[in-house]
Amino acid sequence: MSLVIGAYLYNEHPDEDEGFLSQIRSRVVNRELFNQLGYKMELQKWMQEVSPTKVEFEESSTMLGNTFEALVGAIFLDKGYETARRFFENTVLVYHLNIDDIQASDLNYKSRLLEWGQKNIKKVVYTLTNTERVGNKLQFTIEVSIDGEVYGKGIASKKRKAEQHAAKEAIEKLGV
Repeated sequence: MSLVIGAYLYNEHPDEDEGFLSQIRSRVVNRELFNQLGYKMELQKWMQEVSPTKVEFEESSTMLGNTFEALVGAIFLDKGYETARRFFENTVLVYHLNIDDIQASDLNYKSRLLEWGQKNIKKVVYTLTNTERVGNKLQFTIEVSIDGEVYGKGIASKKRKAEQHAAKEAIEKLGV
């Protein structure tokens, strides 16, 4: 996916620098967006039809994203790069994904906060303050501090998501 999307973005935005292209590619090539694409493409219906056992999608929030990624990978392995590229451009982009919307959104709060810290010569530090088991999953609490003062707190089942929540809270407090 990364190769196909990178090539597409390079061809569509030949005058943009590498940083811009990498940032947009990272917004497209991520599990959350793959999950959304799997849902929009109704891959859960297909999986229900072909699976020998009943598939429970609530159990794994990443199952549709994994299925989407496996589908693209299978197209690439069976038919090659050109067919995978055409599938992405003619199916995914036309019916399920709007690159302009992705360009307009900037949901990587952690990167935004880090950039703000670098521009303003501030030290941004993420600290794991708590880990607890809730049911059969771990839940992480992360705090983000700027020059030693806590500006945000995030709680999630993945450390990265907790960091994003903490960064979002800090950005909102700072008005960045």
